[in-house]
Amino acid sequence: MQSEYNPADLPSRGVSAKELAKSELWWKGPPWLSLQVQQWPFQPEVTVEELPGIKNEPAIVLLSTENEQFQLWSHYSCYNKLIRVLAWVLKFAHKCKSSAAADRTDSTASSDLMTTEWQRLHY
Repeated sequence: MQSEYNPADLPSRGVSAKELAKSELWWKGPPWLSLQVQQWPFQPEVTVEELPGIKNEPAIVLLSTENEQFQLWSHYSCYNKLIRVLAWVLKFAHKCKSSAAADRTDSTASSDLMTTEWQRLHY
């Protein structure tokens, strides 16, 4: 479609919002759009070779990705709270895997983890 009939081109040509509000092209589209399809202007298909500014040269592309791992510590402002939450998560995971007898020893393991971290931080 020629730029003069393309309503999407109006803002890129510097037309203000006030002018857009009054623009027939913006609200109704090009005048030929209301005609029968057979009466629409013919536009030959454009190939890439015909486009100005297209260079047939190899391009160098650099792709950078960030290794996004779940960083648990970024969700807690207090290190002690993070350790408590982590202990409860480990306790829950272990409970899901183990039998009822292992549950009693698991609570000891999670409290040991909290105690060890508390001692490491404060002594």
